[in-house]
Amino acid sequence: MAAAKAALTEYERRRLENIKRNEEMIASIKRKANDLSTLIKSSKRKPHRIAKPGKTPVVLRRSLRSRGISPDSAQETAIPTTPSPPVSLAKQKGPLRIVDDFVATLAATILDAEENAPLHRRVESLQNEVESWNPASALSLVPENTRRLLAGRILTVCFFPFLDRRLLAVGDKYGNLGFWDADFGESEGDGSYVYTPHSAPVSGISLHPFSSSKVFTCSYDGFIRLMDVGETVFKMIYSTEDSIFSLIHHPNNTKSLYFGEGQGDLKMWDESAGKISSSWDLHEQRINTIDFNSIDDTVGILSGPSFDNWTTIKHFNQTGRWLSSFRAIWGWDDRFLFMGNMRRAVDIITVEDKNIVPLESPFMTAIPCRFAVHPQRVGLLAGATAGGQIYIWS
Repeated sequence: MAAAKAALTEYERRRLENIKRNEEMIASIKRKANDLSTLIKSSKRKPHRIAKPGKTPVVLRRSLRSRGISPDSAQETAIPTTPSPPVSLAKQKGPLRIVDDFVATLAATILDAEENAPLHRRVESLQNEVESWNPASALSLVPENTRRLLAGRILTVCFFPFLDRRLLAVGDKYGNLGFWDADFGESEGDGSYVYTPHSAPVSGISLHPFSSSKVFTCSYDGFIRLMDVGETVFKMIYSTEDSIFSLIHHPNNTKSLYFGEGQGDLKMWDESAGKISSSWDLHEQRINTIDFNSIDDTVGILSGPSFDNWTTIKHFNQTGRWLSSFRAIWGWDDRFLFMGNMRRAVDIITVEDKNIVPLESPFMTAIPCRFAVHPQRVGLLAGATAGGQIYIWS
């Protein structure tokens, strides 16, 4: 009982500290946004003007409303491919300051959801939901859960772990980082936020396990940046001359960031020490994901205490040059895998019997290649396409 009381006291203490910190952040962000908005309007500078030497680089928002596109016509209207800010700014190794009237809205969404929801649901609760649930018959897609968010091919997609808010982060081949708040209100615009922290494809997104206001991204430009929503800045975490292809936090060590660099190198960044603490040469070619590597017409599953049990499931994986390669992900337990299907569907792979059932909808007009499952809500699956579209199955 004493240990439980101590743990509860520590949790409540941390929760109160987070609430106070978040309130201070939101107030500070709103003040900064108002000041910067006034400064920009008075100077009448153009949105894509390159900053003068010695000035802080600027990252601008390109939401549907700012581009003169109504939310209702988002699916049919082409998105400009010109990234903002200019690519020359995204190439700079220093921090990129976010100048954005609506960053306060995004910050409030993230910070409010973070403080009003538990960081992690009980594992038993999730397991009970998963055991009585079949994705093939339970998932469906409706038009309001589709959105063309980015201009280019989406290479990575990630759910924020909020129980009562559907918020996604995605990255495309132009270096854009987009956010879609699928539960936005009328007073919050259209729920779309787009920034350009990189000058090359965004290949990985990882949220800090205990602070979702810290969004880590990696890119083919060799940079790992940290979008600190509270401080309204993209910080430079790591840079290299090689491309970076994948990124993930260690689930049991929030200070360890693993990423695939160059031709087959796996490296671990120690946030506490501010340097690479470990490096492994694992493959002759690039590491697309830390979770698994498969490019032939099979899905391989390793299991057992030493990963010595090998299961192979046949699956057509030849996407061609115009689509992103298929990447399978686990569902909410070890029974199902989700993977793209060239017939504009989501393949649900049952591990036990190797059965594959396609999940189809007339509203899915493109081939989904990359996926994410909501970590806190069983039955919430996001799929992203090479055309910049996102689909949320629920």
